[in-house]
Formats: sequence, C-alpha cells, structure tokens
Amino acid sequence: MMAASSPDAATPVSKDVPDFTQANILAMDAMHAPMARGIMADDPDVAFVRGMIPHHQGAIAMARVVQQHGVNGGAKSGHAAG
Repeated sequence: MMAASSPDAATPVSKDVPDFTQANILAMDAMHAPMARGIMADDPDVAFVRGMIPHHQGAIAMARVVQQHGVNGGAKSGHAAG
C-alpha cells in the first residue's frame, strides 16, 4: 500500500516565483483536498467521479492562469502544439 500525503497540506507559495507560478500553485492546492476526499468513497466508480470533478475544476483554474499570463496564442486558446 502506498503512503498518502495529507489532503489538506498546502504547497508553500514563495514570493520569489513569478505571479503565474503562484497562481498555478494556488489552483493546484485548491483542488488537492477535494480530490483526496473524493477518492475516499467506498464505491470505486463514485470515488473516481468525485476525484475527477475537482481535478477538472483545477484544470480550468490553471487554464485561466495561462490565459491571463501566457504569451503563446496556441496555449492561451487551448490549441498549443507540443
């Protein structure tokens, strides 16, 4: 069995990183606790869905960060080439 970290543990945000990094860290921290709580459901299907909802909400929050701070038109529109 894998050890789990605390779902309420937050990543310290340093003032030495760019604003977009701080915003991404805050978005990630906001989704981690709800994801961790969601996957604790007794039913595996329910656990998956309850974990994925905050995961995708976090992805939306992070997409807003790139729309605000990004310079690549493709990344900002969601059509970035890898």
